[in-house]
Amino acid sequence: MVVSDCWPVAAMAAVPAIATLGLAWQEPASTTGGRWLAGLRTAELQQRALLAAFPGTIACIGADLRHTDANAHLATAEPGQAGPDGTAPSATPSAAPSATSPAAPSAAPPAAPPGTAPATTPTITPAPTPAAKTAPLRVLYIDDNPVNTLLMAAMFERLPGLALRCESDPHEGVAVALADPPALFLVDIQMPGLDGYQVLRLLRADPATRAVPAIAVSANAMPQDLARGQAAGFADYLTKPLELQRLQLSLQAALPGWVPPG
Repeated sequence: MVVSDCWPVAAMAAVPAIATLGLAWQEPASTTGGRWLAGLRTAELQQRALLAAFPGTIACIGADLRHTDANAHLATAEPGQAGPDGTAPSATPSAAPSATSPAAPSAAPPAAPPGTAPATTPTITPAPTPAAKTAPLRVLYIDDNPVNTLLMAAMFERLPGLALRCESDPHEGVAVALADPPALFLVDIQMPGLDGYQVLRLLRADPATRAVPAIAVSANAMPQDLARGQAAGFADYLTKPLELQRLQLSLQAALPGWVPPG
């Protein structure tokens, strides 16, 4: 603080004595606050000496005296002792928060009430991919009797996984088989134009149908008929009237890839 602007001319002669008073005060500060306020105490003693020498003359520094008086009390107070206004001094000056100071940790989320299961993030399970449908195994039935073909078609309705096609003309049946070989042949034995054995020979003569299994279906049920059919190369020999269970067992043996109904 600059006080020379407020001094009257008559006070200039007292400056050496006032300076002597200020310099004579050499008591060291005993507290941290006293050390950084020592300069303020020195200024206060100088100002008080001026007022004592020239009462009422230096009124312009009255406000600063009130301020330094409080600072002097803080400088001589022990740590934790209240000041003139009843407030306790701080041991060290408080530092303003800097931009680089670490941020205070965020508050923890509220705990779940006792007895309550902690909240969990729901897990989304993807829907299973539907399995691709397997194409049904195609079976070609060659029989000139329409009643027999109707009965056979009714039985195949109860055998899922199989697709039946019926041909009443044996020549047409052979042509369809060679053009688009199925997985299995069902062949009647007694037919006009071509019997079942002739149809089988034509199918075995073509590489496209040579390995396709064939099952004979006939009303001839004598033991020699069954033996002839097996000798000709039929995979099985079924006699009429057909039984669904017997037909299913024969189809299962001839078609390893087919799964019969449970």
